[in-house]
Amino acid sequence: MISGHFNLIGSDQGLLPAPVSIERLPMAPGECREVLIDMSKIELLTITAGRAAGVMDRIKGLF
Repeated sequence: MISGHFNLIGSDQGLLPAPVSIERLPMAPGECREVLIDMSKIELLTITAGRAAGVMDRIKGLF
C-alpha cells in the first residue's frame, strides 16, 4: 500500500494517457504500477510492503 499524494502514470498495461492524481494505491502481489511523486510538496510519505490486504481493502480500491 502506498499512501500520500502522488500521480499514477502507468500500470501493467503500460503508460496511462494522462496522469491520475491519487492518495492511496492498494496493490495485489505481482502487480506493477508506475507512480510520480513530487517530494517538494510532501511532508510525509508512507510506503508499506508485505501486509496482505483484506477483502474490504480490495473493494475500497475499486472506487
